[in-house]
Amino acid sequence: MKKIASIFAPVCISVVCTLASASLPSDGVKMDFKSKDDVSNPRLAAPKDIQLQHYSDGRTGEGALMASNTSAKVQYLSLRCEDLCDDGEGILVSMWVRRESGNSPEARCTLSLKSANKSGKDSYVSLSSVPLAQDKWTLLSGWYFRGPKAGSPLEFKVSLPAGVSLLIDDVDLLRSSVVQPIDKRAPLMVKSAQVMEGDKRFLLHGINLYGCSDDEKSDTHHETSTVTEDDYRDIAAAGFNCVRLNAWHKVFREAGGWEWLKLHCLWARRHGLRIILDMHSPPGGYQSNDYKGSFWKSPQMQQDLIDFWVQAAATFKGDPVIAAFDLMNEPLPPTERDWLAFASRALEEIRKTGWDRPVIVESSMLTDGWQADSPPFADGGVIYDTHFYTPWSFANSGKSKYGEPCVDYGKSVLDADFIQEHLERDLLAFAKKNNVPVNIGEFGVSEKALEVGGEQWLAATLDVMNKQGVGRQYFCWCVYGDFAIEPGWFRQSPPTRRGNVMTILNDYGPKR
Repeated sequence: MKKIASIFAPVCISVVCTLASASLPSDGVKMDFKSKDDVSNPRLAAPKDIQLQHYSDGRTGEGALMASNTSAKVQYLSLRCEDLCDDGEGILVSMWVRRESGNSPEARCTLSLKSANKSGKDSYVSLSSVPLAQDKWTLLSGWYFRGPKAGSPLEFKVSLPAGVSLLIDDVDLLRSSVVQPIDKRAPLMVKSAQVMEGDKRFLLHGINLYGCSDDEKSDTHHETSTVTEDDYRDIAAAGFNCVRLNAWHKVFREAGGWEWLKLHCLWARRHGLRIILDMHSPPGGYQSNDYKGSFWKSPQMQQDLIDFWVQAAATFKGDPVIAAFDLMNEPLPPTERDWLAFASRALEEIRKTGWDRPVIVESSMLTDGWQADSPPFADGGVIYDTHFYTPWSFANSGKSKYGEPCVDYGKSVLDADFIQEHLERDLLAFAKKNNVPVNIGEFGVSEKALEVGGEQWLAATLDVMNKQGVGRQYFCWCVYGDFAIEPGWFRQSPPTRRGNVMTILNDYGPKR
């Protein structure tokens, strides 16, 4: 394999990882405040104006920490973490917060990190800020990577607005260099038109987890910290078998993306899930419709993306937690030939590493998905992917209504026959002609569509997918607007989830 000179720092992720330093806690630190003694944790430090006491009603009913700011200005509660992160490692801090008292309805809680640079001076990094609710717990979390230019972490600082009593529960300081559970599952492989786990067919039935931004000017803090292990646990409990992890090149350039990915691998293993690693926002930025970035004009950006996948292939070779690589989300090339040439080149370089496992290649945004006359790749390990929100006027905005003629398809009635016709005309015709496996990496309905028959659309779409053996990942689990199972920028507990959508997805999932 050629030497990689890439913007993406290399890393080794093995099934069992060696700890960088025996003096560091193996995984991290958890605080759940079940008793009064837990409030006296030596990692907690507060100024005299903050009173700390045990509160009997925690997020799960077992107690919480109540921190009361009795002063007239913002104060900070500190969580020591100086022994939790070595060079080249990251920390994910998460906790659930709730306002117990206080007069300001606009009160917010912020999370920052105090670190010491090589000159010995302290610096502060702002990680997140959330509104404080009295009726629900809100997730306050942040990811910090100790890279070559980053300072040594000393303590996380949680703000308390003036006059507010803040409840804190389920604090988790998780190191990225954790011991991965031994994974004895067979890796997924492509055999003709099937995805196989050993000698058994494996139908990819999953959901998207958003870990990127479509704005290159955004920082990486929110996108790397909105998901915790609870999500993987709940996704598995809902009957899914995989997660399509929407990755962002900027996280791997600037924020220790490989270390961040280790945590997702850990959670997936623990809960029996697999990860489709999807480069959702590649060098040059998120593509899809109306893309005007520089990727297709920049040989360096194209090489950077190929180098990323070469590194990923070398890192995860033989590791069954990765179901597949998804080369690029919704590419918008100048011509179809440009996309096919790039994908062919990327496949060739990935295979040189010895990676013989599935690689997902999406149809470009220039076409209406893979069609019967589309040329297949010579590579027999490709899963052909398209996204299905047909008709967009329905799925996105609810301008069409299920059971009635579509506003953008003439007199065609939107029903089960309509859905089957559009899937069979393109993607399924291509699959049958070329005897290859297909996947739909995104499909879903917005809140507006749910008001005009979205549940019927979802059930009919899944029915066709099941009958035709089409893998799929619903878009999406959380955060991303109207389409999410758990909508809203801020995560809350108990979550407001679209249970009707969850029920349909579970009912049409593969039986375990």
